[in-house]
Amino acid sequence: MTASPQTFPPGARRMLLLFCLWHGTGLRAADGADHAPGTGPGDAFQATVDSIMPLGPQEIRRLRSIIEDKQAAAHRIQAPARTSLKTMSVSLQSGASTPQVMLLPGHAVGFEILDSTSSPWPIASYTVGDPQRFHVVVPEIGLRNILTITPQTRFGRSNLVVQLAQQSTPVSFTLQADTRITEFHDRVRVLIAGRGPQASEAIFQPEVSTEDASLLAALDGLAPEGAEPLHPSRALIENAWRRQDTLWLRGRFVLLSPAAWAQIAGSGEMMAYRLPYTPAVLIYDRAGNTHNVQLHEARHLAREPGLAN
Repeated sequence: MTASPQTFPPGARRMLLLFCLWHGTGLRAADGADHAPGTGPGDAFQATVDSIMPLGPQEIRRLRSIIEDKQAAAHRIQAPARTSLKTMSVSLQSGASTPQVMLLPGHAVGFEILDSTSSPWPIASYTVGDPQRFHVVVPEIGLRNILTITPQTRFGRSNLVVQLAQQSTPVSFTLQADTRITEFHDRVRVLIAGRGPQASEAIFQPEVSTEDASLLAALDGLAPEGAEPLHPSRALIENAWRRQDTLWLRGRFVLLSPAAWAQIAGSGEMMAYRLPYTPAVLIYDRAGNTHNVQLHEARHLAREPGLAN
């Protein structure tokens, strides 16, 4: 009885080929015949290598470069214009609008919460609506008026509820993460329209105007819309702007005259005022010294000699 030709699965045949090449033996075909001339162990080895890794070194490097370029393009976020600080004021009154915070995926944002006297207002607790999309942390050390928010997804929307110390009314924020935003902020300064448990007892206690966008811009060192810069004769006033009959001042000082229409306090004793235009104002510094400051138009750039820094 004649035996039928022996056959091997493709994987077994490859292993047998490697075994034969390793031990220097020949490989017979399924019908028992030797390899044809020109298909010796060297040729069989190269054929095995080509079957396992058909791409050459240069092709492998090119393929890897293509894959990396596609992965980078899929995860690349176009960097928007960056603004280092954003100031927003929040009212504790019922029915007040909920401020929205735009977040850029891959970037953490620091929140600093202050009361109307620019004193830190500690955070008692907080709740994130969707912790899978936004990671929020409050440091365990320090005054606990700082929290950081980091988006966990490329797109997402949720809310953040903050319970302030010794305050029954919670503060809410809308969180929006989007890779397509054109502007984001590394820091957000939140001014609460009220006095916190660590409120300053200074003589001058400004009130926060939650609707005055121009005053918030001035506090950030940004010119209110349509306003032109003025040049104070004293460096105590860091910024001054005029728009028709309205004047905005910014600096670490207290305005004595004329009376301000509105004022707002920021961190580090920074103040911003909105008042009727006048070419000169009377202020006093934190040491109690009084100064008469002239406000010059752009064509009058010379300052008084011996300016205080």
